[in-house]
Amino acid sequence: MENTAVKTVISPRLDRLKEKVLNYPPSICAERAILVTEYFKKKENRKKPMVIQKAEALAYILDRKTVRIYEDELIVGTTTAKRVAGPIFPELHGLPVMEDLFSFSNRNLNPLKIHKHEKTKLLTEVVPFWLTRFLGYKAMHGMELVKFVTDQLNPKFYLINETGGIGHLIPDHERVLERGLEGIKEDIRAKLNETGLGEAVRNQYEAMIISCDGIINYADKVAEKVKEMIGNEEDSHRKSELETIASNLSHAPRYPAETFHQAVQAVWLIHTAVFIEGLDNGISFGRVDQYLYPYYQRDIRNDVLTPQKAKEILGCLGIKSSEIIPVFSSKISECHGGFLSGQAITLAGTDKVGNDLTNDLTYM
Repeated sequence: MENTAVKTVISPRLDRLKEKVLNYPPSICAERAILVTEYFKKKENRKKPMVIQKAEALAYILDRKTVRIYEDELIVGTTTAKRVAGPIFPELHGLPVMEDLFSFSNRNLNPLKIHKHEKTKLLTEVVPFWLTRFLGYKAMHGMELVKFVTDQLNPKFYLINETGGIGHLIPDHERVLERGLEGIKEDIRAKLNETGLGEAVRNQYEAMIISCDGIINYADKVAEKVKEMIGNEEDSHRKSELETIASNLSHAPRYPAETFHQAVQAVWLIHTAVFIEGLDNGISFGRVDQYLYPYYQRDIRNDVLTPQKAKEILGCLGIKSSEIIPVFSSKISECHGGFLSGQAITLAGTDKVGNDLTNDLTYM
């Protein structure tokens, strides 16, 4: 299709945000590992079905994680407590990944900064608890486990990140935008009222509700942080931006998105939560230009958005995505170039009868 989209440019804001991210030293953030360990250490939690434990652990992390809002941002929320960093997943593949714990900062290949106090926490609280509980250990026994551990010290067949429940999924962002998490909870409760549900299915539905509430509470928590910043902001333009951001967080993803800005913010929060819940690789956005387009069209039609502003909001989303890096050991890094976290988008394409779906957002 011929490009008939309105021409837009990269704004000075995006240039500033890009430089901040590019110049931040890639780091390791131990916060998630510490919080997930705190949850699973509590004996009362271990008696619950695993799917409930996983959902409650996610809600526990979201409720206690550090909230960071950076200058110039229009899309807010972070996966870690640092600007450009990777979390550790001790329950999945985190222990073998930590074999470089004493050399992460000064190794030649993909060095990662980590604070001394984080190393101490990982060594004294996280590693001892998960040593016989992480996924690879729990899945194997006897000589099979011995061979597995031996091979991971000098991999010849496959790498530990492939045995850690790697992501490779696309959340249903469109449904969240259309129904909101409260609406999705209503749908789940309707399922729970059906007769003949097995215990495993019922537990799964309960876990979904817990996860929804965890994300809703996190959005409220970030909104509160933004409101604090409003009170201290002297620049009237930035204060107005912060007020819009706080309003967006208070509405979506709890309720259906009403504006383009709200929709993009909701997508990012869902993306963040899915990253925190499980192994953070190959978790992607799907057909962004398709499910965001109705909100773009409506806002343009109602004169509450310009193509240039939409470009800036999308750019902020892209830059937030670039703050995420995976934590690999040196051996795993030899097989992976750079810090790719594998986030992807799908653009344009056709509908089910072959009609071209390219639109203004596709080009943007």
